[in-house]
Amino acid sequence: MTEEERLRATDRFEKELRRMDAERLRKFDFRKIDWAFVVLAAMAGFCAFYFFRY
Repeated sequence: MTEEERLRATDRFEKELRRMDAERLRKFDFRKIDWAFVVLAAMAGFCAFYFFRY
């Protein structure tokens, strides 16, 4: 494998990685949300509301 072929293969590999990364960022998967954090934030919001209300 010549130096030019190796550079071309490396460039192609990097382009494919960037494409895959962009595709992954474009998709939003609701299964990967940290639901424990969502519940904790909701509870903290309710507690703050309750504290300031009464």
